Amino acid sequence: MRQLRFRTNSLPARAEDGAAAPGVSDALAIGPRNIISITLGKQTRRMHARPMGKNSIRAIAFILRCSGAATVGYDLASALGLHEALWAAMSAVIVSQEHLHETRSSLLGRILGTLLGIGVTVGVSEVASRLAASTTLQMVVSVGICALMVREFPKLRVAMWTCPIILLTAQPSAPIVLVALRRGSEVLLGAMVGWVFHWGAEVVVDALESRVLNLRQHHASQHMHGRYRGRHCNQHHKAE
Repeated sequence: MRQLRFRTNSLPARAEDGAAAPGVSDALAIGPRNIISITLGKQTRRMHARPMGKNSIRAIAFILRCSGAATVGYDLASALGLHEALWAAMSAVIVSQEHLHETRSSLLGRILGTLLGIGVTVGVSEVASRLAASTTLQMVVSVGICALMVREFPKLRVAMWTCPIILLTAQPSAPIVLVALRRGSEVLLGAMVGWVFHWGAEVVVDALESRVLNLRQHHASQHMHGRYRGRHCNQHHKAE
């Protein structure tokens, strides 16, 4: 009786002419269909909130690993005495992709493409030095040979700009082989740093997502347990 009296008193009062007061029609308009729509809307918002949380974590991880890889690649190349450390920083950023398997594929293509570019450039330069060919002509021939091979193997595209990097940074006092090895070391070092940072970021992100999922499941179980205890207490009071 107390429960029925409470529900009756909670409804808005009727006007003197018998019409419902301004809140009754709105309250009665919420039928079963509207209640279902409201419930589904809440569930949809919760479902969208979870991917947004995961995307935020991965977005932050992407920013940190790219900036960290570029910085560490540059510092490491400088510490090793490589003169053009900027190529290590650039390579660390270029090799970083959205997913780990994409970064691994990019790393493999960068290693093979860099080796191809080094081999072609050194070979063309050795022949051109005997013919007194200009640097421009060497670049045309080297990039052309690499482009011919890249047509069949697109993942080796890095070979086409490895040739200009070597030729444009070469010095008459240093052998072309030594210059090519230095530029290749800078590029490969940066690529390895970029892959290591991506792998480490994936490990950390997976651990964080697992931790968040466990906390949500624990919170949900506590919420269900609290609701069960509340219903049990209400039934016990009614029985008394």
